Amino acid sequence: MSDAASVLGPSDRAAILEVDSAFVLAANGGSLDGLVAVYAEDASLLPPNEPGLKGRQAVRQYWGRTLDAYTLQFELTTDDVDGQGDLAYVRGRYKLTASPRKSGDAVVADEGKFVEVLKRQPDGWRYAIDMFNSDLPAK
Repeated sequence: MSDAASVLGPSDRAAILEVDSAFVLAANGGSLDGLVAVYAEDASLLPPNEPGLKGRQAVRQYWGRTLDAYTLQFELTTDDVDGQGDLAYVRGRYKLTASPRKSGDAVVADEGKFVEVLKRQPDGWRYAIDMFNSDLPAK
């Protein structure tokens, strides 16, 4: 798209960053519904060390398992936001502390990078693709 009017404006950029804020708020608050709400119906979730997932139901199952096992503390840092028309991307870094709900299990601390592709939906911007991976060495 070469139409200058289709370039992301400040309000789109703010709305896109708000999606990440909503993700962090939901994850840190243990809200599965809040986590799932930031994904488009046909979203792809590409977590590390396992096959990719497709669709909001698969996203719900992934984050549901995660929230059942851990209390999460995410921090996201945005490095880049860009896009055009109804598509945008965010590139950034994360820090995560996952405290097990089951006593005796170890706390998981991770940091890495992420890329999100967002699509404008009738109710706002949503993740179409969410991919993240660790910067820490494999154990």
